Amino acid sequence: TEQGALLVGASEALPGLKSGDVITAVDGRAVTSPREVMRALNGKETGETLKLRVLRNRAAQEISVTVPEGRPLDFLPPPPPAPPA
Repeated sequence: TEQGALLVGASEALPGLKSGDVITAVDGRAVTSPREVMRALNGKETGETLKLRVLRNRAAQEISVTVPEGRPLDFLPPPPPAPPA
């Protein structure tokens, strides 16, 4: 079973994502938490294309999304804090 991250608000921030998509990889790098997704997206520029692997309706898919103008990633809810070490 693939693990991934469900980001509330991501479908509005990144056109191409749909509500309920679970992101399992960003540009080929596996992600398992909202924090890892945000780290992978950090520094992306308007117009840059990202390749995301998502679970949509329990089926794995690869989709391309383009970071839209206005840097909507800045408006995603912050990921939960990392657990204490």
